[in-house]
Amino acid sequence: MKSKQYDLPALSLNDKIELFGAFSNYLDASIPLNTALFQMAEYTNNVQIRRIINLILKEGAAGVNFTDTILKFKKTLGAAYCNLISVGVQTGELPQILKDINDLLLRQREFKSTVIRSCSYPAFLLVLLILSVILLVCVIQPKLAAFTASMTGDASSLKIASFGMESFINISAIIGVISVALFFMSRNLIQSFTTEKGLKLPLFGAAIKYYNLSTFSRLLAISYKAGIPITQAIILSADAIPNTFMRDKFIKCSALVSQKPIAKLFGTTGLFPNDLIMKIESGDVSGNLDKVFFDISNTINLKLEMAITSILKLLEPTLLVLIGCAVGYFAYSVLSTVYGSLLAL
Repeated sequence: MKSKQYDLPALSLNDKIELFGAFSNYLDASIPLNTALFQMAEYTNNVQIRRIINLILKEGAAGVNFTDTILKFKKTLGAAYCNLISVGVQTGELPQILKDINDLLLRQREFKSTVIRSCSYPAFLLVLLILSVILLVCVIQPKLAAFTASMTGDASSLKIASFGMESFINISAIIGVISVALFFMSRNLIQSFTTEKGLKLPLFGAAIKYYNLSTFSRLLAISYKAGIPITQAIILSADAIPNTFMRDKFIKCSALVSQKPIAKLFGTTGLFPNDLIMKIESGDVSGNLDKVFFDISNTINLKLEMAITSILKLLEPTLLVLIGCAVGYFAYSVLSTVYGSLLAL
């Protein structure tokens, strides 16, 4: 019978890290489960976390065991994490599973922080481009117009001002077009993150694939290590990745585990590189699949970092070229007008 789900807002990544990290620390110190929950509810400053813990304690007071209770928070904590915690309670491996989950979440936060830090410099260059145009139009161009007016009269000054405004409008239009293009590109990129189309994008496709593979491999390692059968572990891990195309591929593999070796099944998806498929095959033969998938997750994380670095290496010079073109175009417009006015003397 399917348990009734609590309709609570999903916890943010930082909130999950706080919850699972604290829970892991309490249990690792050999503090009983209920005592750990009471202390977490008392000392946490996070209202949402306190509410979740109080509901768990309320269920426990009503006679519902923790294994069934945690499964009622799939919408809030994530189905994969709730299932893993439930298995951890049954197998007595809950402290280690919480550590592994927290490690996975920390890796995800580190990845997002890396992306934000990496994008800060291109964003700074884009702001610098806009400020450069404003500076040229509002400060430099009026001073040039005033200088020319003192030498040639008001007509030249008006001519320069008019030409400067025309340049400003042209550059503003260019920046507007670029900004709109970047907006739609980013929106399409976010939408394609969950589809097959996203995997085929130049540069970004590799990052999308590696992010999903890293999450899948890590969860599969945690699930298999916790004693979950490989078929259920694959389904559980696949449900946690955002790309629906990759998710469907892995779920199809889970249905054929009894017929083919897992390495061959994953090889048919075309998602894992050949060297990693060989690792999976050796892990399957030796019975160390959990260790192999932990190693694979680490390897894919390195590939993910390289993919992000490649993207940024193209973004930064592109924005620098745009800044140079905008400033050069405006400077040429103003100086050519000044030069023409001086020749008319």
